[in-house]
Order: sequence, then structure tokens, then C-alpha cells
Amino acid sequence: MASESSTPPKQEIAVSIKKQVEALADLHDNITRIIANLEIKCHWFEGYEHSGKADFNREGMVKTFLYMHTKGFNETETARRMAGAAFIYVRFDFDHPPTKQVINYNKRNRFTLAEREVLESAGALIHHICAEHDNVQTDTSVEPALEPDDIEGTDIEEVQIMDAVERASDLGFSGFTADRPSNTKYALECYLERQGYLNMANAGATTPRRRFARLSDRDEVPHGSSHNRTIKKIADPDSQLTFDEFVDGGRIPDWERIRDETLDAFHTGVERILDEIQSDKHGETGIREPVNAALDIVTWNFWPSPFKKRVDAAPGEQPVTYETSSGSTRTKYLKDDYPVMASGFKESHERGYKFATLTIVAENTPIVLAIEPVRDARAWEDSEDVGRTSWIGS
Repeated sequence: MASESSTPPKQEIAVSIKKQVEALADLHDNITRIIANLEIKCHWFEGYEHSGKADFNREGMVKTFLYMHTKGFNETETARRMAGAAFIYVRFDFDHPPTKQVINYNKRNRFTLAEREVLESAGALIHHICAEHDNVQTDTSVEPALEPDDIEGTDIEEVQIMDAVERASDLGFSGFTADRPSNTKYALECYLERQGYLNMANAGATTPRRRFARLSDRDEVPHGSSHNRTIKKIADPDSQLTFDEFVDGGRIPDWERIRDETLDAFHTGVERILDEIQSDKHGETGIREPVNAALDIVTWNFWPSPFKKRVDAAPGEQPVTYETSSGSTRTKYLKDDYPVMASGFKESHERGYKFATLTIVAENTPIVLAIEPVRDARAWEDSEDVGRTSWIGS
């Protein structure tokens, strides 16, 4: 049995989880993703590993109980959910779902009474924060599908991804630069390789480093926090404005300046890729027929809510009232600094960025030749009053 004195003060755990969930709730729209990305400190539940050999690791089992209490399930329902939706137990780093008997055994034998109380109160806290961020599924029978970043994949798939990343490093990434000090620990190429991996694995920057480190040839790879800061520098426009950046008496929007900052490097990469394909190095003569050009709209979800709490609204500030995709009416106060280019999606609770892409689709491989952001109206806006980007003009 776990020692009763092993649990730290409940307040310490609550404060840490509260901070983490509030940050993660702005990045993810699903409770299991939020719980899966929580950092569970070892000293919070020290007694767990002292109860003999455990088939299910401590951190994953802690997240299982947080999930159970957040969703308000009992042990039977929790086991059924985890067995019926593979993404849940995979996100919690389990090879297979725990049964109801395993969940009950772990509760009674691997967690003290004090620890169980901590898990229950933490679950209630997570539910409260997620509800404030509109991240609580109202239909508990509906669960999101398993996504590529939820699984490690086979060795072949991972090798193929890293091979593609290495080729992109040689060709497509060469034009990108960043204003960084000369004494930086990691070369810019290391961050670009990691970004390439994250894009192809459909993963986020918070994905544990060990996943990329295991595949990379580098002795050491950067942490996710430094990764975000560095990638932002690549698309950081010069702070000094020019007269050309003012049109019709107004300043060019920041999103256009960021786009212009990255276009030259993007075009350089595309040209190098096309030159490589056109060469005879691999016994081929350019792009093989059939060749088609495709104009598509690519979406990228943006999870942060555009709404703020009533208590944060300025005196006299007027809310907006709009109809959701389900036909209900909602009244909300809008954030002042919500990204102007975040578009609305088909479902009223979904938002994200949209890009028009021009792609060559040949027998060899699809190649994106051009990309341009587009803007669609959001649920809380009057579509006639929104300056939407023309898809044709893009």
C-alpha cells in the first residue's frame, strides 16, 4: 500500500494543474488532449511505484483517474470509454486499455485515500476550467477520432518521415533565416527539422522531445518552449515601417507583413525542389505525366476562444448575439485582440486559419507552388460586414 504521508499539499497540486489546464485549454478543444499534455510531477504520487510491478505506468494511471473524475464517469464507464476509443489510452501512454478491475485495483492499492481525494478534486477543477473555455463535449457519446500524432507509428513510417525531413532540410529550408544571437545553443536547421517533423506527424510543439530525439541523428534536440520562440523569429517582420507599408491612409495588416516576410524563403525552397526534380540525378526527366494543377483550401484549427468572461467586459461594452450551427442563440463578449485572420468553420464552435494553395499533382509527388491566407466570416459576425479575402484573388 502507498504511504499516507507521500502526498504533497493538495493546494500545490491544484495550483499547478490549474495553470497548466488554463494554458492547454487555449491550445486544445478536447479534454483528453488537455489531460494527456499535463505534466504530472513524480513527488505528487510517490507511493504508486512502491506497490510491486505495475503494468500501467503511474503518470498514465493518474491521467486515467483525472479523466474519470473530469467526465464524471464511474470505473465501469471509464473502462468502457477507454476500450471503445483507442485514442484515449494511447494518449495516456498505455499499450492497451485498462479494465474496470485494473482501475479499481489501482485505486485501492496504489493510491492513498488522500491521493484519491486529490485526484477527484483535480478532476472537478479541470472540468470547471474546460467548461469556461467551451471544451466540454455536451454529447458524451461522441468522441473525436484518433489522429496521426496520437500513435508512434511503425518504424517504416517514422523512417519515411525523417527521410522526408532531411530532404526538406537540404532543399526547402535553405532560404529561411532568423535574427538570432551568434552564441545560440542549437543551429536554426535543428528547429526547422523539428518543425518539419511536427508538420508531417500532425503534432504540436508541446509533443515530448523524446519522440523527435529518437528519430533525429542529432545528439540533442531543443525543448518545445525554445522551439516556439525561434520559429516565431523566422516570420518576424522588421519593426521599422516604410512608406510602402501604408496604403489608402492605413497601415498594412500584420498578417500581410508576416506573409511577405516568409514568401521569399518559401519561393526559394520551391525553386530548389523543382530544380532537383528536373535534374537527371535519379534517372528521371522532370515531373512525369499525368500532371494536374489543384487549387484547394487548407484549414488549420485555432483553438483559443474569441470570447471573454462577462466580468472582463468594459463598462458599457455591448455583447454580440448570434445563432450557433445547432440553431441555439448565444450572447457573448468578444476579445479585443482575437486574430483577425482566424476564420469561421462549418460548425459554429470551430475556428481556424484557411489557406488557398496551388499544387502540382503529378505521378511523382504533390508540390505546393503557392499559398495565400484567406478569410471567411465567423459565426458571431455579419457576413456582409466582413472584408473577406477572395478565393479567386488568392
